[in-house]
Amino acid sequence: ILVFLVLGLLVFPSQLPEVALQALILVFVLMFFARPMSVFITLAKSKYDKREKAFISWVGLRGAVPIILATYPFVYNLEQSQLFFNVVFFMVLVSVLVQGMTLNFAARRLGIIENDEDKKD
Repeated sequence: ILVFLVLGLLVFPSQLPEVALQALILVFVLMFFARPMSVFITLAKSKYDKREKAFISWVGLRGAVPIILATYPFVYNLEQSQLFFNVVFFMVLVSVLVQGMTLNFAARRLGIIENDEDKKD
């Protein structure tokens, strides 16, 4: 929580609408193409079936790690460091909101967990 609070100090909410379109495009590519492809390739010889791999790709990586990595341009005083950080921050925010809020739905839809109706039978 402390890391998120400190990193939140680097964000200017008024600058986020400027990067929203680019970040949404990148998030879409990451959520629906890049992450699933990388999961299916790296887990090709695993014991997981397609549904489990799809769920793993939906869960994905998000949180402090990408945001901390986005602070590196600040350390090296790169010209576009604020823009880069804002894009990454917005992407993480969208990913956490969309994927985090739909994990239960995705697990049910993929048959990873039982529905409440199934438990009653």
